[in-house]
Order: sequence, then C-alpha cells, then structure tokens
Amino acid sequence: MSWTEFKNKHLFSVNLAIVAGFLLWQVRKDFLFHPIIIGWLILTFFSAKAREKEKAVMLFVGKVNGMIILSVFYFLIFSPFSVFYRLFFRHGSFRKSASTFEIKDSISPFDRPF
Repeated sequence: MSWTEFKNKHLFSVNLAIVAGFLLWQVRKDFLFHPIIIGWLILTFFSAKAREKEKAVMLFVGKVNGMIILSVFYFLIFSPFSVFYRLFFRHGSFRKSASTFEIKDSISPFDRPF
C-alpha cells in the first residue's frame, strides 16, 4: 500500500483516535476508554463501511462546530468592532449632510439630452 492510499483510507481514523484518546485522558485521567478507541481504530482499518460512517459523523460534527465558532466570532468580535468603528472612525463622506440635488425647471430637449 502506498502512502497516498494509506493517507486517504486510514490517517483520518488514526488522527481521530489520537485526539479522542487525549481528550478522554484529559477528562477522566485514566485509561478506561482506550481499549474502545483501539477497537474502533482496528475496526476502521478493516471495514470500509465503518470508515464511511466515521467520516459522515465527523463531517456533521465539523459543520456544527464551524457554525458555532463562526457565530461566536461574528457576534463577539466582528459586530462590536464594526459598531465601534462606525461610531468613532467613520469617514466624513459617509455621514448625512445637506442634499446637493437641484430641481430643473425644464426638461432637456431630445436632440441634446445632456
């Protein structure tokens, strides 16, 4: 098996197992769930169906996480910055001023419209 085939098939599962093991160890401080993670890793090495299910679940988790992270970024960072900028640093040409519109008394002729 070449590196590209290994990467496309199994590297995702290996990375997921490493992250899951680390997170569970941080939460529980024991190795209770590590046999389950190793079992899942072995299952994904031999079963394409398990890899597809794993990818589908992780794609869903990624979409939800992306929406949450982007929403938090927008409402906590981008929105206050834009309000602050509009209040204090807005260019003078964007502020409301007196209109310069002039009403013409007559309609221009069609042979010389401008």
